[in-house]
Amino acid sequence: MKNNRVCVLLGGMLVVSTSTAVFAVEVPEVTGPAFKIKAGEVWKSKRLRNGEEIIVEATRLDEKTQQLSRSNGCITTNSTEDRYGPNLSWEKCNDSRKWHSGEVTKFDREGALWPFKVGNKVKYKYARRNAEGKMFYGTKMSCEVAAKETVEVPAGEFGTYRVDCKYPWAKQSYWYAPALDRTVKFEQDHRKRGKVTSELIEVIQ
Repeated sequence: MKNNRVCVLLGGMLVVSTSTAVFAVEVPEVTGPAFKIKAGEVWKSKRLRNGEEIIVEATRLDEKTQQLSRSNGCITTNSTEDRYGPNLSWEKCNDSRKWHSGEVTKFDREGALWPFKVGNKVKYKYARRNAEGKMFYGTKMSCEVAAKETVEVPAGEFGTYRVDCKYPWAKQSYWYAPALDRTVKFEQDHRKRGKVTSELIEVIQ
């Protein structure tokens, strides 16, 4: 961060103003698998979700599946082949009578986000089952690596890739920091349930 003084002559008076220039944190290139966590490992972090502190535990279940368990009761699983694809399952993750829990039975993917590069795009089409057992087919989701950005969260300042995703019912943005191999910020705007913001407070392990 650097302060720059600007002097301007106005009506015979010398006016001195100060502006702040924020220099972006370098964003490392990403290589290797989309998730660095190994089978059997557990990574813990503390996050601030809409003002509430929660603990998130990431566990690599097997070669293709990762589980996220949150201290607010929500549990999700996702594929390790890409980051930010559709959750494969979710349990107790909202107050919706029909959609608090459910699963994806199959999905097709076109394109890929990983390894992250600005402009990378992916489209998903999948079937899902809600908490009442009803099937829905042809659900679509798309994501794009939109930009490299520096973000500041309670855990610090990080160079990140911002990934924007669109569902029929919501828009989401993820800020992924290669230095931590974690999402340091998340925002969602759901047409029915409103906005959610989650920021990293602390890496526990």
